[in-house]
Amino acid sequence: DEEVFIDASRYGIGLYEISQDGISVLSPENVYFVVDPHNIRIVNSYIIFFYFQAYAKTFIKFTIHSAGQIQHLVYEFANGKLGDAWDLVKFPQFEQLAAAFPDGIQPTGIDGLLVVRVDNALSSERYYGRSDYTPTVYGLVEVLDQAFARRREVLGKFARPIPMVPESAMRFDHSRQKWVFKTENAIILKEGSETAAYLTWSAELGSVEREIDQAMTQLLAALKLSRVLIAGENEGQAESGTALRLRLIPTLAKVSKFATALKATLPLVLSLKSKLDASLAGGQAYEPDKVTITLQDGVPEDPAESAQIGLVRAQMLSTLKMAGILDNKAAMRAALGMGIITPEMLQPSTDQAIEGAITQVSADSVEQGGI
Repeated sequence: DEEVFIDASRYGIGLYEISQDGISVLSPENVYFVVDPHNIRIVNSYIIFFYFQAYAKTFIKFTIHSAGQIQHLVYEFANGKLGDAWDLVKFPQFEQLAAAFPDGIQPTGIDGLLVVRVDNALSSERYYGRSDYTPTVYGLVEVLDQAFARRREVLGKFARPIPMVPESAMRFDHSRQKWVFKTENAIILKEGSETAAYLTWSAELGSVEREIDQAMTQLLAALKLSRVLIAGENEGQAESGTALRLRLIPTLAKVSKFATALKATLPLVLSLKSKLDASLAGGQAYEPDKVTITLQDGVPEDPAESAQIGLVRAQMLSTLKMAGILDNKAAMRAALGMGIITPEMLQPSTDQAIEGAITQVSADSVEQGGI
């Protein structure tokens, strides 16, 4: 799953491949799409290819995923063009495949394709997602690279100390035609001569530092990354877990989008794998009826803050219940969703028990200052 989402961020699309060997990931760089002319987002076939060497020649192997079948083809490849088709049986690495499917066509017994895609951000003119590594991002990275190089050059030139010594410490090197400072020799100080010291220059780098800071801010915005993720002085600090979460809104929104995509694709991937196994080995396929995606965001929890939030939620729910806006069942669902009550608190499950549990929890919350 991590590989798929790295690909979705880098290429704009990630691809699962389901086969008898398991669930794997396809590199988008090695896949062509055959799309429906009426709707370019509907893929009729996925053509996977890779190059290999045999018989002192270069070959290209195609694996074509279509509805109900997978076709395997091998062509000779030379001078950037496809040559003659070769039989699979001529290659030891494909002997078992050739024996099982002499014509190269592998029936799957599945109506759909055994490739599942995950798109990054889509727009109306695209048939797959947009890469996060846009020309703007590359431009900002280049700006940062140049700014860091300029700063390094200035610091390397002006931060290098220059010795200031009396004349007696210098000697003219005729071979090099320059005055040299011999540190191993004794320095003879005459009356009134200055003490030996090092001279350093203070370089003005304010404009370069501002350029770096502005370019970094723009880069993080383009990548939807929060500055608090960058380790450094005073970075990543917040008054509370909620304050930190607010600063992480761009990043959490992007990660939540990927989690939502995974929740949609993972049941399909598992379903296709089950159907394929049942088709090949015989048996009963299963449909995953409940798939839970848990997002571990790593944001620390503040017990006092959580208690205060629980108190506010309980008071709000109690007010809505007493005002007659929520009935018993609606109040129960809301309380369960907010975590104010647990299913164990609702035994036996009757209207009177539900009403009593909600009323008691709300009263306890007010007395104890939180849940």
